[in-house]
Amino acid sequence: MVDRTSLLLVRSGLTDWDCQGRVQGCADLPLCEEGRKAAQADCSKITPAQIALVLCGPDDACKATAAFVSARVGNAKVKSLKGLADPSLGLWEGQREEVLEARFGSVYRAWKDDPASVVPPDAEPLELAQARILKALASGIGSKGSQGIAVVLRPMALALVRTNLRNEPLTAVWDLVAKSPCVEWLSVQAADLRYRTTLLGTR
Repeated sequence: MVDRTSLLLVRSGLTDWDCQGRVQGCADLPLCEEGRKAAQADCSKITPAQIALVLCGPDDACKATAAFVSARVGNAKVKSLKGLADPSLGLWEGQREEVLEARFGSVYRAWKDDPASVVPPDAEPLELAQARILKALASGIGSKGSQGIAVVLRPMALALVRTNLRNEPLTAVWDLVAKSPCVEWLSVQAADLRYRTTLLGTR
């Protein structure tokens, strides 16, 4: 029998930069008041289940959202992993999106059409970020088998996980950022996830 892990994907709450339309990347920001209220409301909709562990990105917004998830599912242990951070967007971090479009024009629009085709100055290539995040997720799941695990990620990191697990292209990232649910259950096989990270490492 193949052991599968029930994976609860949770999007972190909003930060001030999210609400201001600024590019955040891996910048470490806390939840804003609106984000805190929305995250608590989203987590209240989670059906309490047997969750062995809550993994999360290393930023304050992810950690705070993970605490809400943990409380909802019976105070499961929370573990923050550096490898689950949102992609670094380099010199674009903190900039308003309308400013980036005005300054960089076609380059910014190409990034929105196909985020893997453009690497902002001093940023992390999206394919490398996806490989890093999937590797950290596989390591975090380890051999937990059929036990449930919750994973709290920033929007881009969450979209990169979803594109891989759904076998979708990276061009779908922004659509998933905009339209994916804040809370979603998936079933994954740990061995398959590790194999996927191997494939990403060969690209």
